[in-house]
Amino acid sequence: MTTVVTGASGTVGRSLVARLAQAGEPVRAVTRNPATARFPAGVQVVHGDLADPETLPAALAGAERLHLFPFPETAREVVALAREAGVRRVTLLSSGSVTAGYDTDYQLPVEQAVEASGLAWTHLRPGEFAANRLALWGPSIRTERVVRWPFPDEVGIPIHEADIAGPTT
Repeated sequence: MTTVVTGASGTVGRSLVARLAQAGEPVRAVTRNPATARFPAGVQVVHGDLADPETLPAALAGAERLHLFPFPETAREVVALAREAGVRRVTLLSSGSVTAGYDTDYQLPVEQAVEASGLAWTHLRPGEFAANRLALWGPSIRTERVVRWPFPDEVGIPIHEADIAGPTT
């Protein structure tokens, strides 16, 4: 059962590809530049670009599962191509901001396209990524051993990007 991973070179996609490969699952990593992509042995690396859906049919051929990075401009077309290729299940990297009603023009339209497809689907709606907090807090922690943050009462629950990809085997 081949899984196609779009956004495969991103922080979540790269972890998902690695975990699928580690589990012995057939995985196809979609990237705009296969020549420079570095993935574990056994991963099929293919060219594809969500901004240009015409590049995706070969990547989707024979796959049963698709992990979709959100790209609202072509979401309906990409999901239709996946359905035509025989994909049965889609996981979508979305955002907790959809649940809160803050996102109406980026992840939400992709969620709607996936839901309208008739395919089985799961939306992954993480909140803040740990890497983003690391970028914000890292410098002051490293140099001063202090977290500098102007919102002391803010509740945040950063999640590590690899944990979004799923449990290790």
